[in-house]
Amino acid sequence: MRHRLAVLIAAILVAGTAAAEETRPIVTTAYGAVRGVATERAEVFWGLPYAASPVGGLRWVAPQKPAAWDGVLDADTRPPMCMQAPRPGEDRVRGESGVSEDCLYLNVWRPKGTEPGDDLPVMVWIHGGSFLVSSGAVWRFDGEHLVQRDVVLVTLNYRLGLFGSFAHPALEAEQAGRPRGHYGLLDQIAALEWVQGNIAAFGGDPDNVTIFGNSAGGASVNALLIAPQARGLFHRAIAQSGGIRVEDTVHLTEQGPSPFATPLIATGIRLGEELGAENAEALRALPAEAILAWQARSPGPYGPVIDGVTLTERFAKPFVTGDIADVDLMFGVDSWEGSILEDIPIPPDVYLKSFVGVDEVRAAFGNPSDREMMSIMFQDKTFVAGARFLARHAAKNGRDVYLYHFSYRPTAARGDGLPGAAHSDEVAFVFGVLPGPITTRKPLSETDISGEDRAMADAMADYWTNFAKTGNPNGKGLPKWPRYTAANDMWMDLGTEIAPLPGFRADDMNFWDARFLKDLQ
Repeated sequence: MRHRLAVLIAAILVAGTAAAEETRPIVTTAYGAVRGVATERAEVFWGLPYAASPVGGLRWVAPQKPAAWDGVLDADTRPPMCMQAPRPGEDRVRGESGVSEDCLYLNVWRPKGTEPGDDLPVMVWIHGGSFLVSSGAVWRFDGEHLVQRDVVLVTLNYRLGLFGSFAHPALEAEQAGRPRGHYGLLDQIAALEWVQGNIAAFGGDPDNVTIFGNSAGGASVNALLIAPQARGLFHRAIAQSGGIRVEDTVHLTEQGPSPFATPLIATGIRLGEELGAENAEALRALPAEAILAWQARSPGPYGPVIDGVTLTERFAKPFVTGDIADVDLMFGVDSWEGSILEDIPIPPDVYLKSFVGVDEVRAAFGNPSDREMMSIMFQDKTFVAGARFLARHAAKNGRDVYLYHFSYRPTAARGDGLPGAAHSDEVAFVFGVLPGPITTRKPLSETDISGEDRAMADAMADYWTNFAKTGNPNGKGLPKWPRYTAANDMWMDLGTEIAPLPGFRADDMNFWDARFLKDLQ
């Protein structure tokens, strides 16, 4: 009797498991079938390979096509993060899937019940993290809030740190003339190619793709607008706090104007010498952990690289000449971008040496102290004026442009003495993941989030998804957001009151516009 009961229970469990498997969504990609998981209101497919594993002989090689597979791939686990040092706040994904050099995966979120042929607008999120940390699969980029607005969301990983930005004479010997240097950017392009070839199977429209990203992700968006290989892979772009540092764009082999713009190949030579790897085979055989440990002792740089193929000139110049993708654009900043300086243990006088023309700027702003100059050069020049410069010149060159200034503080954090919305604070509102990693004196809990905060998250998601659908963020029930032109200089303040902000700090912005043009000569 006991044996029969055990058999019956086992049969019921097997039947239940089979029924659960049948209800999980299955999509057939160009490489094979994938089985995702369903949440209350969405379906998500985790860890879809968009490129071959960049391990061994493919380390520091442009991404290659992934291999096809037989059967159905279970897409039910967040993929590993690309190689990086531990960082507080990312443990929820690090503990689940770990960190690996085998990390070129993306994730697809879609509204529940979406089918091929629905042709929903596609939004491709590029995460930030100084080109050193984070992942497209961390919890704060979960897409359930966004996809309720009838879009498909793609989030992706790309190679970081030395694994994403690297050059060496031994690699030059085999790769000269081909895209190289910033493999992280090449990964992003490969992910966009995957979207073009596969997103229709998930119900997305490959002819309506919006790229968007914050911080290093925003800088990546700006670089993709320039890269010839990315043309035609997307149709709209949102750069959130992308920043520009025209004087220290890194070159593969040449010293930049800034003393900090060390040639990328010089960093590679030092690594090879110190780790005892003199040829390409030895470099690719180095343990990933040894490279990561060496990276901890090296200041970089990590990020977009002038390689003569993907990026051919100093960043921002193509925005002036008009040689950027012909797409709809949105740029924006947070009201306290200088929050990052709180975590930078560099003396102000040392930090200022990374810029050119500091004495001229100091005189123009009334000879402020080094600490005040650090804030001016970092927050105002790099981010606020940088966004306005790109918007202004893109608009002059015929692009439809929208420009925002995010100043909203959660109701429970008002009056805490912080200067404004910190760098990246708007991300939690766009994704509707509240309380999220919002900068406050005291961490917010679920009970701290007010109806006003949630209404702001709804408005942000509406603006972003409206833009993805039509190239215009405006829609029913939202305050009117004017299109930016060089003549109207119209920002949109996304704050306690959402309202147009004409001529925001126009005198300072005009000063920086002239300064950028001078630096680009």
